[in-house]
Order: sequence, then C-alpha cells, then structure tokens
Amino acid sequence: MVKSVSLSKKKAVISAVIGIMAVSLFAVSLFYLVPLNSQEGSVVFALGAFDSSAPNSVYCMTFVLNVTFVNGTSVQNPGELNSTDIQQIQFSPADTYFGDVNAPGSWYCIFQFAHDYQIYTGVTGETTLDLGMVDVENSTMSFLSANGLMPPANYTIPTLNYPAQLSSTVYWSSWQAAVKPNILESRWTMNIDQIQSILANATDTVNIAFNLDMTSIAFYQLTTASGTLAGSATEQYSGPCATLQLFHEGDQLVGLQYNSSTIGLTMTES
Repeated sequence: MVKSVSLSKKKAVISAVIGIMAVSLFAVSLFYLVPLNSQEGSVVFALGAFDSSAPNSVYCMTFVLNVTFVNGTSVQNPGELNSTDIQQIQFSPADTYFGDVNAPGSWYCIFQFAHDYQIYTGVTGETTLDLGMVDVENSTMSFLSANGLMPPANYTIPTLNYPAQLSSTVYWSSWQAAVKPNILESRWTMNIDQIQSILANATDTVNIAFNLDMTSIAFYQLTTASGTLAGSATEQYSGPCATLQLFHEGDQLVGLQYNSSTIGLTMTES
C-alpha cells in the first residue's frame, strides 16, 4: 500500500522548536558581525510546485530520472521513451540554490537553509505496491547572494550545526556526502529484473507515483541601501512531485513516460 503524504505533528513541533532556537543564534551572529539599520517592510516566502524551473526562486528541488540501457549508455529525463533495451531506472532529488531575491535596487542576502523531506514511492491503481521511501532530516546549506551590493570583506557566513539524519527503505538508498557532510544524497533504483517482477503481475500500464512531504526553514538577512531585514520562514509542501508510467507486453518492458515538477521556494520583499 502506498503511504499517504502528511506531516506528522511531532515533526512539525520539533521543526518549530529548532527553528526558534536557530533563528535566535543566527540573528545574534549576524547582528554582531554586520551593523544593522532599521528598515520597514517585510519578506514573503512561498513553496510550491512548478511545471518547469521555479521563477525567481531562492531554492528549488528537481527530480532527475536516469535511464540506463543494455549497452551502458544512458539518458536523463527522457519524457516518453520507447525501448526494449532498458536495463535500469534511477530517480533522485537534486537541490539547486539560486538565491534569486525579488527586491528592487542593489542588495545582498545571507541565507541558511535546513530541509526535511520524505519521498514515498509506490504503484497506484487497482493493485497497489509499496516501492519504498526516503526520510532526510537537516540537509543544510549556507550561502550569500548579491546584486550590486556586498558585505564587509572579512565577513564569514555562519553555518547551521544541525545533526544530519537519513533513512530509506525498499528501492531507496541514501548516504551522507563525504566532501560536504551536511548534504544528504538519496536515490531510488530498479533494475530490469525487479521491473519485470512487477510487470509479470500487471495487465495494464504500471503507474508509479512519487509523493513529497517537505519542510524548508530559511534564515535570512537581506541588506539594501535602506537597511537590513533579518528573520526566518518555515514553508511546507505536501503533494506529488513525479509520475512514471511503465509500458509493457507481459513482463517485457517496452517503454516509459516520465513527468516531474520543480518544487521551488520564492522570496519577495514587500
């Protein structure tokens, strides 16, 4: 049975507590390192799904499907593909930090991010099948984004010391990056033997759904000619992020169709 996508109350409370503690530490470190002038206004964040790249996004998560053939070649995000030579399919989330702030004039913004997310995967339809899930907690990133204005030359961007955690089941695997220990990697993989074992018990097209449950905490310090705004925002998204259809004749895979969304976080000064 495919698990439904929902944020647990316990996780929400933990995220809120961590957010309050972190933003306090973040604000203190920023206030001591960069002189702040009062500035009226506010910052608005929104996290949602887009059909393509999120416009004016600070951060986005995309979902990459990589298809490998018998001869060892591969193709990425093929859309619709007709082939009997598919040997393996892999699905993985990918983080991109653009730092695109919708603010007028010259500015710079210091960001700290902490992401928690779960991706649930399964066959939908008359005969449902659990194909596993991945749970990633405290995948963090800190960076500076600028447009014509820069902080003092000796400024150091503070980082979040959140304990990174991850777990995965069935066809998901996950690991912690060796070079950047706070960047957590995950991937869903099925080879042709595993695919055929599913197709053998199916009469129609096999529909696989990827559902995302995500919480993003963003800490920011936005500086313009008028002064500085600093604070935090916690945004959530629960819903589909990709679908994969497998076309077959008996247990023979003959093609597939892949569709995905971009989950983007936008930031606007108002």
